[in-house]
Amino acid sequence: MVLTKRVALRKCLEFQGRKMCLVSGSANLGLAEKVAGKLGLGVLDMVRQKFKCGESMVRITDLDCHIKRHDVYVFQGVDDHVNDNLIELALIQDTLGRAGASEVRVVLPYMPYSRQDKRKKMNGSCLIEPVSVGVVARMLNAGTIHGLTSVDFHSDQIELAFGNTPVTHLSAQSLLINHFRHFEGREDVVVVSPDAGRDKFCQEVADDLKLRMITMQKVRPADNEAKIISDLDSLKGKTVLMFDDMCDTGGTVRAAKAKINEAGCTAVYFAATHGILSGPGVENLREAGFEEVVFTDTVSIPDEKRVGFDALTVISVSDMLADSIIQEFRGQA
Repeated sequence: MVLTKRVALRKCLEFQGRKMCLVSGSANLGLAEKVAGKLGLGVLDMVRQKFKCGESMVRITDLDCHIKRHDVYVFQGVDDHVNDNLIELALIQDTLGRAGASEVRVVLPYMPYSRQDKRKKMNGSCLIEPVSVGVVARMLNAGTIHGLTSVDFHSDQIELAFGNTPVTHLSAQSLLINHFRHFEGREDVVVVSPDAGRDKFCQEVADDLKLRMITMQKVRPADNEAKIISDLDSLKGKTVLMFDDMCDTGGTVRAAKAKINEAGCTAVYFAATHGILSGPGVENLREAGFEEVVFTDTVSIPDEKRVGFDALTVISVSDMLADSIIQEFRGQA
């Protein structure tokens, strides 16, 4: 059972007659606390419990703040128990709706199931499978929800799955660009897009930093596997900055790094918004030998995954989320 107890900080923010408070699920509670702190708030006290049968239970225990007629922002992250995370979020939505919240706005920094955003084709025909991110969107929409905030969707079409629910789609692009600002304008530095799906993002990074960009070509023989088929001879003697939206098992990134090494580059940096790092993800990134690996904290990276990972840098999206929330709240008020 997890019990969060916060003291000293106020629990509600008031502006022009409206009141706002924050609650959080159990995944990535640290990010919720950072955002709340920047707003001068504490996260409401809540019990999150797992029964022996595997069912989840949540209960808001904070008596200093009444939920009724408040705008409530609900944070939930994603960890190694993504399905439990989603059920817990649905239970919190229901709790707030029954408590009479004026509005319930979900903050889901990383959108789970986002890679399953369309049906795959084989021999020209669609496979018999779900569009899983659409199922997640319908589940969230079925609960009490008046808006969703997320960061760097895997594809822009995901926003359409939420129908009439207002979506605030933020980007960590500027955070990643500023981290590598010291490379701006250097002729010996090249931005590499790991596949065509990230071309737009990587081209915008390259334009901002006044660097050249190239795209790697890859094929996927199976899920979580990738084979690089590009000719990268132009990278000889260059420093490479490679960007993606997420890193899961790290297989694609490791394969790309090996191919880039063959071209004779001098150093390779890798950055992505979401560091999921499931299975062999940390091992693959460590053994790939990057100069630096940069993620944001949209997904919490626990201490055990950081051990021996000296190249890892984590930058926070808390300022960006706090700014978005306060602008949205004051805009409604």
